[in-house]
Order: sequence, then structure tokens, then C-alpha cells
Amino acid sequence: MSVPEETRAALQAAAQATDADVLLAKQLALAALDGGRLLSRTELFERLCAEVDIPVRPERREHLDIDGLHRGLSQAFDASAPQVMRVRMQIAATEALADLAAQGMVVPIQDGDASGGNITVPVGGIQWSGSARLSIPTPRVDPHYHLVRGLAGRSDFRFFDRTQYVSGIEDLVGTRGARCVQEALDSFRCGLYLSSANMLGAASEAAWYTVAEAIPTTSKQLTDALETESTAKVVRLTAEHLISHGGRVRTVVLGLQTHKAYLRTLRNYGLHPRAGVNDDHKDAFTETGSALLLIQTRSYLVRLREIARITGVLP
Repeated sequence: MSVPEETRAALQAAAQATDADVLLAKQLALAALDGGRLLSRTELFERLCAEVDIPVRPERREHLDIDGLHRGLSQAFDASAPQVMRVRMQIAATEALADLAAQGMVVPIQDGDASGGNITVPVGGIQWSGSARLSIPTPRVDPHYHLVRGLAGRSDFRFFDRTQYVSGIEDLVGTRGARCVQEALDSFRCGLYLSSANMLGAASEAAWYTVAEAIPTTSKQLTDALETESTAKVVRLTAEHLISHGGRVRTVVLGLQTHKAYLRTLRNYGLHPRAGVNDDHKDAFTETGSALLLIQTRSYLVRLREIARITGVLP
């Protein structure tokens, strides 16, 4: 017996993988790849099922009961039902691996894989049973993946994924800062190390402006610095405000200012080739130096966000 078109459409809408599903899949994939091991799409799907606490395979005679579904009421489908969740996890595993591959974080290797095929969900009622075939577009991925040579063996390699790099600091860097981070990572993967450093410097400045604009102050100096976009003054006055809270904040903020100044020095080195900048900085524009700078800057932004929270500037 065929499934009514309205029912199939409602089921297809409920079975779409969410952004959270894909993010979870990426986190599990990167954790599984640690140490240079292999990961198959099937294994990632199984890990996802375990994480959301659903069986990998349908139980005997398992089906999604639609007897109580009224025509046109798509909200009647429970997106957390095991039959629907299983499809969502299939899609999430595929999307996650495809995105990691597009970012250059993983590369496919040759191996056999028996998984795949049409996506169907068993459905039925009191007097009939059948299956709904779903037409959900999914990227084509290879069965197994391995970290690219430039990332294998590095610590904190998970943060070379743009989504996880800004995780927890989205409100600090903002939309434009997040794009700068994305382009810094893309530049690194293409061997454009000068460009990567420049984009990190821009993301850093975006973060300081976010903190400065959130400070509840009547300081005319800070207001004027923000209006004229005098970045050096904005950073100095913001740092002074944070330090005024006392305690260990002073030491941390001074360290943050040092890294901020270093990023600006690297940007000057890249943008002004004839400037009087110490050539010792050229090591930052090698593959190893650029990777280290990305990891250090991630830690720096996380610390800045934490200090802004401790001092009550950001929630």
C-alpha cells in the first residue's frame, strides 16, 4: 500500500538533519580520527546512534505509527522518534564528512564499502504496513577518511574546522570576525600563510571592538576612539577597563595585549613588505608557524571571551 503524498512530505520534512546534528557528527568524526586512524561513514553513523541513544538497526517489525496523523499536520511527526532519528543520523554523517572533506581536513582513501542505498522509513497502521522512500539530497562521500598530512600529529587539530574554531566565541568575533576566521583557515589550507595571518589579525580586532562596545561607560575617550575607529586606542582603553577589576585579570589582559600586538606586527609584515619589521617573523609564515599561530589565536580569543565574562562586560 502506498504512503499518501502528504504523509511522505511531512515525514521528509521531519527527517531532515539539523545543524546541530551535523555539528555533533563533525565532533564525533574528528574525535574518532585522532591518532591518524581511519573512519568509515558506517562507523560514524553508528557512533551518532550511540550518542543519541537509538539502536543502529530497526527492531523486529518496527515501524513509525501514523494512525493518529491527520492529513496536512506535519507537526504530528516526532523528529525524535527512532525511525526518524536514524535517517537524520545517516544524513548528518554524510553531510559532516562531505564538509570536512571540502574544508581540506580529511582525504578519502581507497577501500570497499557495502553501505548506502535508498533511504526509507518503515511506516504502517493497524491494517497495513509499508515504507516511505525519502528524496533527501546528500553529498557523495567516500567510505573512509584520514587526516590530511598537514594536520596529522598536530595537537588541537579539531579547531582547524571553522565551525569548532569559533564555537563558544561566536558573540565575541561576530559575523564578520567569523568570516575572517573562515578565510584564515581556508588560506592556511591553500598555503597562503600571509593571508591567514592577516585574517586572524582582523578577527582579533573584531573581538576587541565587541568588548569595547559592550562596556557600560561614559568615557568620552573610549566613545571617541570607537567613533573614529582608532583601533590602538580602543584596545588600550578596553584593556584598562578590564584591568580595573583587579585580581589575576591584569596579568591575563597584558598577555592578551601582547598577542594582539604580535598579530598586528605580522599583518604589517605581510602588508608592508618594506617596513622595518624584524625578519625573524618570517617563520610565522611557514606551514608549521601558521598552524601554530592559528592554535595560539584560538586560545587567545577564548581567554579574551572569558575575561569579558568574568568582568561582567559580556554575559
